[in-house]
Amino acid sequence: MKIPMIHALVMNFALLVAVSSVVAEAQSANSPRELFVAAGEIRVDGKIRSVDLTQKQLVLDVSSFSLPDGKTSELAVPKSKIIVLNEDTLLHVRGAVTHKVAMADVKAGTSAIVIGQDAGSGQPLPAREVALWDKAETGVFGLSTQNADSIVATKPNNQVGQKADDNQAVEANDGPDEIAQNKASNVFAQGDFELANEQAKPQGWSYAATQNIQWLTENGNHYMHISRDNPHEGHIIGNKLILDPSWKKLKILARMRVQNLKVGTEEWQNARLSLRYEDATGKTVDYAPPLEFKTDSAWVTRKLITAIPNGTHHLVIEPGVYGPAGELDIDDIVIVPNPPLDALPIEDGFPAGKFEKIGSNGDPVGWDLNDRKRIQWLEEDGNHFVRVTSEVAHNYVMASGLFKLDPAWKAIKVRVRIRTTNLQVGPDPWDEARLWIIFQDANGKEIGPQQPSPNLKRDTDDWVLREVEAIVPPGAVYLHLSPALLATRAWQISMTFRFSKSNPTPQLHKASSRL
Repeated sequence: MKIPMIHALVMNFALLVAVSSVVAEAQSANSPRELFVAAGEIRVDGKIRSVDLTQKQLVLDVSSFSLPDGKTSELAVPKSKIIVLNEDTLLHVRGAVTHKVAMADVKAGTSAIVIGQDAGSGQPLPAREVALWDKAETGVFGLSTQNADSIVATKPNNQVGQKADDNQAVEANDGPDEIAQNKASNVFAQGDFELANEQAKPQGWSYAATQNIQWLTENGNHYMHISRDNPHEGHIIGNKLILDPSWKKLKILARMRVQNLKVGTEEWQNARLSLRYEDATGKTVDYAPPLEFKTDSAWVTRKLITAIPNGTHHLVIEPGVYGPAGELDIDDIVIVPNPPLDALPIEDGFPAGKFEKIGSNGDPVGWDLNDRKRIQWLEEDGNHFVRVTSEVAHNYVMASGLFKLDPAWKAIKVRVRIRTTNLQVGPDPWDEARLWIIFQDANGKEIGPQQPSPNLKRDTDDWVLREVEAIVPPGAVYLHLSPALLATRAWQISMTFRFSKSNPTPQLHKASSRL
């Protein structure tokens, strides 16, 4: 069978994708992806009733459970479950698997999500992973410990460590036009800020009377201007949308502009449109990934496709400057229920992977460079590529691209050239430079086993080649590619994934190979 090659370009990493019929070697299960439920496992959510440190056990009052197929069942009345811990159990703050927790810090009353081998109803659950938190605010989870007031971890934005596999945060490639294309299906009429209430504020929006929040007009168009000049005094505006029970997911778009932004030391301290799911009583159910900025930007359209968690009554919408200082302008918030996924087809030669064509948002077409400070579009010897850099240990930094698979394909071959500089990895198997390869179904849900990943664990003198092969699981419609630096203990790491423009035929390097 002739294998059509898919050429592209990503991070001092050079990558080719091709259809193949060869069965690939599976990736190691030692992956940092938070709350991934493998075959034969079960996920249980609830609150810890009691802890026995001597027996290394805890009792969890389970409120819901989920199976590997993603099906979740809510319990009308919580049911107690014995959770068994051992030295291999990964205990961490929810939202960041690298923020590990000592067993002595596991307390009664703490919320927890447990993943482990399903031994059946009424049987103890041996825990492979336990995510813990006792506070959640504005998309940030925290846990009180003996050695510190709290460990705070940001909820990932469709990255390693995210439960909501249906979530996708990207920038629109066609700017304001996509806003116009979706307005006919929009269910959030107050997102354009055009109508006034009796208090001369935009209809439906609440905020404090302050010079830091202004309802402005530019060329006859209304929008909101939110500024912050005091790191101890935040400013946001708020609204909420009641959700129809028939809605399973939402597409959220917004036009945003950011100026004079100063970000804080925490990942969430930036300019963003925060999105929070609440139940009918106002209790937080979960957070959607925010539409966020970490550097200044002209007007661009950001968008998100997010799954609605069970038990949700309404969506809270809160744009604001959450960092120490900066200005956020926002307009045309559009919400479309049950939308189709947005993905470019994988065309012959994979032109999207060459990174030569740039969308109106300044990103290569088909790709989301969600952190302009640490993810850059560069040129070298006439060739464009994307560089991902991390200067802080334990961070996850990654770009993202979503592409539609040819339904006739049974497998893909990924060939990648990689270049790394000052790469320093820790002891965990996943501390490396990597290209995530993820298959998704028609609804954007991750399916199939974890895939082999082209990767590197130390510096290279020049571009090097890695190649892996992966079976396309039944029901796969989309291919999600994510060049990433995963939890490296590194300073000034710079690496570039690059999908090659040529069609080399090197010796196959399996996913387990290392330099």
